[in-house]
Amino acid sequence: MKRALQLLATGTALVFGAACGDFEVPNYSAQSITELQSGANAAQVGAAVVGVMGISREFETSFLQSHISLTGTFGREGMELDPSNPQHPIDRLDQIGTGEPSYAGWSAGYRLIKQGNVILAALATATGLTGAQKDGVRGVTKTMQALALIRLLNVFDQSGMPIDVDIKTSDPAAPIATKAAVQSRIVQLLDEAQTHLQAAGSAFSFTLPPGFTTAATQGTGFNTPATFLTFNRALKARIEVYRGSIAEVAAAGTGATNYTAALTALGASFLSTTASLRFGAYDTYSTRSGDRTNPLFDPTCRQLFAQPELEAGAQTNGTTIDNRFTTKIQKITAKVNHGYTVNSCWKLYPTSDTPIPIIRNEELILLRAEARWFTGDKAGAIQDIDFIRTTAGGLQPAATIGLTPASTDAAFIDELLYNRLYSLMWEGGHRWVDTRRFNRLASLPKEKTTNKIFPYLALPEDECLPRSNPPASCTNPTGI
Repeated sequence: MKRALQLLATGTALVFGAACGDFEVPNYSAQSITELQSGANAAQVGAAVVGVMGISREFETSFLQSHISLTGTFGREGMELDPSNPQHPIDRLDQIGTGEPSYAGWSAGYRLIKQGNVILAALATATGLTGAQKDGVRGVTKTMQALALIRLLNVFDQSGMPIDVDIKTSDPAAPIATKAAVQSRIVQLLDEAQTHLQAAGSAFSFTLPPGFTTAATQGTGFNTPATFLTFNRALKARIEVYRGSIAEVAAAGTGATNYTAALTALGASFLSTTASLRFGAYDTYSTRSGDRTNPLFDPTCRQLFAQPELEAGAQTNGTTIDNRFTTKIQKITAKVNHGYTVNSCWKLYPTSDTPIPIIRNEELILLRAEARWFTGDKAGAIQDIDFIRTTAGGLQPAATIGLTPASTDAAFIDELLYNRLYSLMWEGGHRWVDTRRFNRLASLPKEKTTNKIFPYLALPEDECLPRSNPPASCTNPTGI
């Protein structure tokens, strides 16, 4: 984290980004820290905000590796088997490689958070912005900071993370906050952002990138304060559901408060049973000069493969396999890469400029199903599960496999996690997060006897080395 701050303090561009002057590609090149701190104007502040949203894409492109590939491999959604790198699968399936924390988006996350802090401080002296416009900047910035923390916490989990990072590069390293404290900070940021967005008027003073506008979102978009707030509430629902499930595993019934908060947030989100299940916010890519291409684009099935067990685990409607398997996974002639036999790869990202979802409608409906079940509305929960089963999967209702309001919590979780896997696979490490929060990591498949399931990653070396007394979370966890 301190290394990321030092990189920012050099006065270089805060974001590596897209080409300027192209109407379809936003200018992700942000202002320098000096310009923002010395009295920025509206255009400079707006460019910096769009720069923050550009850094969000770096979770998928850091060191030419993808956050999704990393978390998807740890969660056994797929495997990255680069023919030219035999060490790669060893460093994810048998042990944790020393470079993996960097690939998990650590540097990108803290660059985003730091730039956000600079923007928020700059508003005190910024010119050319009304009070409402400044609230719009605050609302978007804090929402994106919360998203960065959610993504990082999904990887580092019990390791904890620094959260009070608005410090000088010469100061001692920020304390490592516990997982619970990070979750609380995420909720705090999202709720503060909600208040700002509600005071932000009818329009932003800047143009949001394509992943938040109508064309890419496959819906109405999130490019006004009111519609961006629905994206903010979707993230709030996600983190509250995560907290609710963790509490439920600890003791039945203790997650109700968080699940109730999730239902409230979902009611103010973009959840809809009439809109496309693809409707949501996305990180976008292109082949234009200076922009980034989708790092999960693998048209020749060279190195990104689906987990072999996904086909066998897919349910059928009696005659055909789950639509989510057939629309997202491509069967290939079986081959062996580094000792792993694979027979399918991904067709989720068919072009180098296919957007990658941040959060979308299909996930929200499944979040509501979970929250409804654990707050007592079991019929409503099954209604949501059935909607996803029939609409996305082409399957018969859950009653045909024995799920009813009288079913046990364990039976419901079985069906919930099945649908979350096939609905959200290869989109954000959801299977890893889900099996961890429900204490089911041991259920994940292993292809070799040397394979291990790792529950989370230790803090990166760059975060640990500057500390005179490194915390225990600087040591990698034992695999299952």
